Amino acid sequence: MPFVAIEANGPGQGTLIRLRRLGEIPLYSQSDEAKTRKTKPTLGWTSNRHSKRALLEQFRKALATHKCRCPDREILEQAANYTNYEEGGVGPLVTSGMTEEQRAQHGDLVIGAMLSWEASEHMPSMDERIAEPPPGSFGWRKERREAKLQAGIDTLPQGFEE
Repeated sequence: MPFVAIEANGPGQGTLIRLRRLGEIPLYSQSDEAKTRKTKPTLGWTSNRHSKRALLEQFRKALATHKCRCPDREILEQAANYTNYEEGGVGPLVTSGMTEEQRAQHGDLVIGAMLSWEASEHMPSMDERIAEPPPGSFGWRKERREAKLQAGIDTLPQGFEE
């Protein structure tokens, strides 16, 4: 199962609700670093001026130190053109003339990349067991055949010798 990290604000909230209904999908929960290291019960990443600025700074440092690699030129160019807005926010230079409401409707590649990196830093450890192939599948038949050959119970047909 994928580990899914979504911005909880705006359209992301509806997506989180749908994913939660599906169940069994590991969903990112934002940590409240200022108070405790425990995970909040709310799902997703909540964007506000403070959380956005703080996480963007961590993302910038991760890119600069090669702790995070981003091969997408468009994302890197957009990140390089981030600016501090006069009224206190941070975001792409192209949105600096927009109102805060207009900016909220603007798609942003950097936030998606940043959130993917953040989630990868907090990804839960996965169970490393390899699932058994379903009975009757190609993998199941192959495993049975190999087990028989190793036990000397069965031999390969003429022309299939190794």
